[in-house]
Amino acid sequence: MDVVQWLKSLGFEEYTEAFVKNKIDHEVLPELTDSDLKELGIKALGDRKKILAAITNIDTEGLSRDAESSDVIPPDRTPTRRMPKESERRQITVMFCDMVGSTELSSLLDPEDLRDLMRQYQDAVAGSITRYDGYLARFLGDGILAYFGWPQAYEDQAERAVRTGLDAIAAVSQIVIQIENVPSLASRVGIATGQVVIGDIIGEASTQAEAVIGETPNRAARLQTLAEPNQLIIDAATKQLIGDLFEFDDLGVKSLKGIPDPVPAWRVVKERIIESRFEAAHHGELQEFVGREHELGLLRERWSLAKSGEGQVIFVSGDAGIGKSRLVQELRELVSEETHFRMRYQCSPHHTNTSFHPIIKRMERVSGFLSEDTIDMKLDKLEDLLKPSTKNIQAVASVFARLLSLPVDRYTADELTAQQLRNRTIEIIMDQIFTLSRQRPVLFLLEDVHWIDPSTEELIGEIIPLIANEAVFMLITSRPNYEPP
Repeated sequence: MDVVQWLKSLGFEEYTEAFVKNKIDHEVLPELTDSDLKELGIKALGDRKKILAAITNIDTEGLSRDAESSDVIPPDRTPTRRMPKESERRQITVMFCDMVGSTELSSLLDPEDLRDLMRQYQDAVAGSITRYDGYLARFLGDGILAYFGWPQAYEDQAERAVRTGLDAIAAVSQIVIQIENVPSLASRVGIATGQVVIGDIIGEASTQAEAVIGETPNRAARLQTLAEPNQLIIDAATKQLIGDLFEFDDLGVKSLKGIPDPVPAWRVVKERIIESRFEAAHHGELQEFVGREHELGLLRERWSLAKSGEGQVIFVSGDAGIGKSRLVQELRELVSEETHFRMRYQCSPHHTNTSFHPIIKRMERVSGFLSEDTIDMKLDKLEDLLKPSTKNIQAVASVFARLLSLPVDRYTADELTAQQLRNRTIEIIMDQIFTLSRQRPVLFLLEDVHWIDPSTEELIGEIIPLIANEAVFMLITSRPNYEPP
């Protein structure tokens, strides 16, 4: 069979045109990632998971051995995507996930029921790995091994691994076991980062084409044993890379079996609500700002114009690490003692398809939402936040409550379609900005728009033409791969 026939055998004929148009043949097929499938127009996560699962079962001649196995990844088979045979030295982040109480379950369940449960467990974890572009390396009984940073390297591979671990734990905990006296399903995760040698290190006949040699996989597996059910434990190298993006519990230094030196360990509690990725990565410790006098002078000049009611938009584009976020930080310090409103929004590489994600995260942060808050407490905080910018608190709060996935029972609200809610949200945010700008100047910061979601992009497009005669200074940062509309 060729690739077209392979797609038909999986029941995905609708994607044939996209594969043919992009010249996806049997040689390219094994190299496809979740991001590649998104670019091909495959929007449904379930379809992408099924196609990736089927790809892992492609033989060396390039086509599917049995399409019927593509709906799940069988629990007794390790995925074997064809990879380059050359071994290489690389820093990767390794995640090891284990099901809690599998031995007990095997004694309580019929073998067929246990197999079905294992399929659900593996699907849940594999889905999380795929979502963050990790590489599903191997099934080891009820353990699952994944790599982040190989075969494709990412600047945020440690963050991807931690997000995967948290998502996997949540997904596994939601699996329903409909058998009396059987405990709920739980998992635990260990994550470690370090240098390894990876590739075909055993020989031409080996099935371990993605074998990893080094202490890192062992450390991840041993850290997992320290975790309680539904906990995630990381090592020092991983914690250093993810900065302050998450909240941690310091577990101290632990002795791990098979590892000679004691290892510091931390439990990841939850994602931290942050103002910007830059501040989370730098822990508040910055070197002296040198250079960029021209750029900073331009920002200072345009801020003065904005304060006088002549709205300004500055678009800063540059490669990763060149200093865009540091320039934003310097502008903040420059105007810190002046009276103004600051509205700072951060786009995320993991939420490019989540409507108004930067808006949602900022509202959660500035409202002061806490995980232990009740629904009523969160709504009270939301209403307090809205008071300076609107008179119709009830109507505006009902829209934002929906945006924040909060119940709207306390409000008398009209039923809105998704498109109507989107349009109403844009109207309200624009009205807020202009209402605030008539009280004092507004510094509107939008960072990393190369990760912007379509709804927020539409919002920005609506705002820009209307700020010409408003006291609004909008600063937008991006990498060169983004072309602003």
